Amino acid sequence: MQRLLFALCAFLALTASMIAAEQKTVQELAILSPDSLTIPSYLSPHFGDTVIVRGRAGVSVLINGSGGDRRPIMLIGKGWLTYLSAADSNANAKAGIALFQRDTLIRTSLFDRIRVGDLIECTAIVTTLPYEFDAFSQQRVSLPALELVATVPVKTIARNATLDPVPTLEISQFYKGTRGRNAQAAASLYAGRKVRFDSVIVSSTSPILMFSDGDGNEIPMSDQSGYFTTKNHFIEESQFSPYTLGQKLFKVEGFITTNFLAGGGGGGMGGGSQLYTYAIAPAMQQDVIAGPKPAVISLVAQRPSKLFPSSKDQVQIVYDVLSGTNLVPFQNIALFVSVDAGKTYTKYPAQDDPSGSWLGVIPAQPAGTIVRYYISAIDDANNEYRLPVASDYFYKVVDTYPKISDVKIPDTVSGIRNMQGASVTIEGIVMCDSSDIFGDRFQNQARAIIQDGTLPYSGAAFYRQGNNSRAMTLKRGQKVRVSSRLQEFGGVVFFGNIDSLEILGSETPYQPVSLSTANFTTNPNGVQGSDQWRDMLVEFPNVAIGTIEPSAPQSTGEFIIVDQALQQDMTQGIRVETDESKLKYTTRDSIVAVTNRVKPTVGEKVDFVRGIIGADFRSRRYKLVPRFDRDFSIVTSINEQSIEQVPVFAFPNPASEYLHVMFDAHSAEPITIKISDMITGKTFHSTEQSGHIGNHRIELHVGTYPSGLYSVTVMSGMQVHIIPLTIQH
Repeated sequence: MQRLLFALCAFLALTASMIAAEQKTVQELAILSPDSLTIPSYLSPHFGDTVIVRGRAGVSVLINGSGGDRRPIMLIGKGWLTYLSAADSNANAKAGIALFQRDTLIRTSLFDRIRVGDLIECTAIVTTLPYEFDAFSQQRVSLPALELVATVPVKTIARNATLDPVPTLEISQFYKGTRGRNAQAAASLYAGRKVRFDSVIVSSTSPILMFSDGDGNEIPMSDQSGYFTTKNHFIEESQFSPYTLGQKLFKVEGFITTNFLAGGGGGGMGGGSQLYTYAIAPAMQQDVIAGPKPAVISLVAQRPSKLFPSSKDQVQIVYDVLSGTNLVPFQNIALFVSVDAGKTYTKYPAQDDPSGSWLGVIPAQPAGTIVRYYISAIDDANNEYRLPVASDYFYKVVDTYPKISDVKIPDTVSGIRNMQGASVTIEGIVMCDSSDIFGDRFQNQARAIIQDGTLPYSGAAFYRQGNNSRAMTLKRGQKVRVSSRLQEFGGVVFFGNIDSLEILGSETPYQPVSLSTANFTTNPNGVQGSDQWRDMLVEFPNVAIGTIEPSAPQSTGEFIIVDQALQQDMTQGIRVETDESKLKYTTRDSIVAVTNRVKPTVGEKVDFVRGIIGADFRSRRYKLVPRFDRDFSIVTSINEQSIEQVPVFAFPNPASEYLHVMFDAHSAEPITIKISDMITGKTFHSTEQSGHIGNHRIELHVGTYPSGLYSVTVMSGMQVHIIPLTIQH
């Protein structure tokens, strides 16, 4: 009787799940609308739905499930994984999607019997990869996936179906730049599909394997397959040969997936985990054809070991070259140096160094020069190898103390700095101290912020690191000179412990930079140019409270603010963190007494909100951290700026031929507009014109400016507004 009742319950549950599920095609689930990609959001239009779907399996789940070899070929987390293409091989719109079963102990689902080429039908929940994510903003930039409803057995309709041809693509179709930056939304049409790259180079092996096209574009490899993994589910460990930095791969085939790299924390410094929207996941051994082992080039030392050599310094580059499969003759080893942004290079043949290594000497260069260099080795089979693989090493020549923006050049130059153990000395004004932002009891540390201007990349954060941290002695309004060692996480430079501190006097802190919340958005990695304002005092004028979203753990308090003109789209907002400083305006009860608290209300309009730009340690989402109550116009009558803020807009952004600058002036004072290169500081445009009260709309021709990052500065009387601008041709 109990067995009959159990069977009946199982049948009813199965029937109910099938009734609730709608039949959908792979195309309907995987192809994203242009509106979604504009945000960008990679969520399936049926995200969260339970669906019935048919598709052709692109890879077997197990090596030989029916024959007793139950080793999985591909895994996502601990779940079994395959990829489905559209059921109709003749459909014009090609599409693919990942399908996984979370619990591998369940065999009644028949998922483990799926073989490559099987036409199957299954019931699944539409979700994203990796499925462990609990933050919606992270899910939004992950590619669509299906999680099998394991209570409904997979149906095999046919076997040995014809699979779609594998398109040969370029890495630049997925990313523009190194380290998986600037994901291209249009590449979403290849999500879940098998694609091919020809003639790529292994440009990084740690912490993740990266492939480069040799033109500065990189894509990560996801080790979902037991044939290509450093994890513990090797299929043929004896046959696995890790790839070597600089090794050429003649062919790489694999499924386009999302890859998540777990970091080791990092606190509010933002040096934690990394999500790559696109990664390529080879499945079988024949999917990769590797070239011979390359020559191994290693950088031994840069003498002098200054991060910023002076104009009097000759710089010696000491390096080693070990032959790979083929011999590298001495005469084929050289150092190549450029002082014109990589347009031309001067060859310096290898010399013997007393240490037994090779030596190249770079002549002294004028102050302000950015020197780029790489090491080249050509073996006797005429294979050329270089270090770095996908870019150049570089340094800047500085005769005085460097600007903070000089230190943060790795964010703006497609190159690599040799900063191992490097220490720098900077001067600036303390914008806030540890009594303003004292952190919380979780991952956010107390910190002080120093700025040396209001241009992009002018801010530096110094976190509490130990009980005797000098950062805790800094006080807002001090002008200081500090020396600190540098650290780099995920392409972002951070300042470590303060080694020496000199107080030069007192100065008025810089005024906040007026920005739009759209300069950040709620996307995990912001938008292009967001990071230039990290660790700087900024202001968002004329905003509205969007949503109140406590982050995990639930005792923290945060909410979204968004420009009033953009409040129909909450994705254009930025988070405000209220648990790191003593604020009355907060969603959190534990910092101030509830009777003294001013709680934000959704839809409430606020004249301005100021604070320091930071980023989460895990999701890398940008956030605004107010210092004190005066940073909110709503809770104080004290306005630190007596001049009324004037919103300024520049569009289109990115621009190509023409740029329109629009703003309302509240006085008739003259107006100055400047457009400057963020990297070199070179001014490309500067005009001054008479002003009038009311609306101004100015058209500027930018078609002759090189592609890159610029700043648009609008000055009207005492008001200065700086807007980041991207020019793309």
